[in-house]
Amino acid sequence: MASNRFQKREVRWWHSLVWPVAGLALLLVFNLFFTEGFFHVEVRDGRLYGVLIDILNHGSKVM
Repeated sequence: MASNRFQKREVRWWHSLVWPVAGLALLLVFNLFFTEGFFHVEVRDGRLYGVLIDILNHGSKVM
């Protein structure tokens, strides 16, 4: 009985991530085709540079 409840919770957890992950994948595919250089990442002086790196660095900052 307890294992059955655990399986239901696991399915709910996965179900809540399906739409956000699908939306993120759709945005990345859109940028792949329509934004030139979006996935271009380069290393200068041992640091990573590029649009995607800027988004990852500054995307979580809160005012």
